[in-house]
Amino acid sequence: MKVHPFLVAGVAALVAVSAFGARLVVRQRAARARRLAPRVVDEPPPLVLRRPLVVPMPPVVQEEARPAPAPAPGGTLRVRVVGPHGLLLPTATVTAVRVGSDDDEVVLEAPTDDDDETDAAPDVRVATDLPMGRYLVTATAPGMRTGAARDVGLDGEVLTIALDRAPRLSGAVGELPGGCAGARIRVRAPADGGGIDGSVNEDCTFSIDDLPEGDPLAVDLFVGRGREPVARALVSVPVTGDPALVCLAPPCAPAPSPAAVVVYVADAAGRLVDDAEIEWTLEEEWRGEMMGMSTGAGVSYVSGRQPGETLDIGATVNGRHVATKIVVGAGVNDVVLTP
Repeated sequence: MKVHPFLVAGVAALVAVSAFGARLVVRQRAARARRLAPRVVDEPPPLVLRRPLVVPMPPVVQEEARPAPAPAPGGTLRVRVVGPHGLLLPTATVTAVRVGSDDDEVVLEAPTDDDDETDAAPDVRVATDLPMGRYLVTATAPGMRTGAARDVGLDGEVLTIALDRAPRLSGAVGELPGGCAGARIRVRAPADGGGIDGSVNEDCTFSIDDLPEGDPLAVDLFVGRGREPVARALVSVPVTGDPALVCLAPPCAPAPSPAAVVVYVADAAGRLVDDAEIEWTLEEEWRGEMMGMSTGAGVSYVSGRQPGETLDIGATVNGRHVATKIVVGAGVNDVVLTP
């Protein structure tokens, strides 16, 4: 069957118009759907929890309040001083200095009745609360050589220092134009500008104790008011305490005597007393009459004796008296009396 061309064209146009309308409807509906659809907002990416970075820190320690450091414990020094024959010397002076330090001297004191009983012995010198270390301890006493102990520790034990008898100088003067009246001597250590002065007896003899430290000693003889010595000698002092002998302006007549007597007075405990009256008598010439006396310290030095002499020697302490008789021998003769 033959279709008219105009009919085909109309149908094609109608199909085209329908298709266009259908597309338009679809577009309107799509646009409307978009307007009605909820608006979608971009959300941030989900938070991902990761393990935190942990930096180790030192533990916090609560510091406790600490007391102030206690002072270093002090030490105790105890010293006993003895002389010849082991006699205790309660009048001795004892000092101590710490080795290697600039500390001043510490004087050790005699305990009092209020001190601990272990320290209450009157013959022991005590110093407490001393800085720890090693010490040089020095002891002096009248009529005695100075003694020392080195490198002493503070262990609290009693240290005993023994002192020798102090040296003496005995001498005689030879012929002088005007005799020995007014003559005098001076004993000094060569490095010392001072010295110890002494007088010359009428028989031209002399004796001096408490000699200065030094060896040898210079002995100068002066006459009248002269300032320049008329004679000089160097004397080496014996270590044992025996008298040193010297002759100035020889020849010396009489010659210095090599004999002497030292009298010690002690109590029943063996302590040298500090208040005694000592007297001696030369039997052969004085027939019982007192020849010499000393009052005060419990030690007396009787010089200028001759070997073979007989002496009566007595001592009185607080009204108590004791006496003895000795024959003088060469050198130094020691006598210990206990009233």
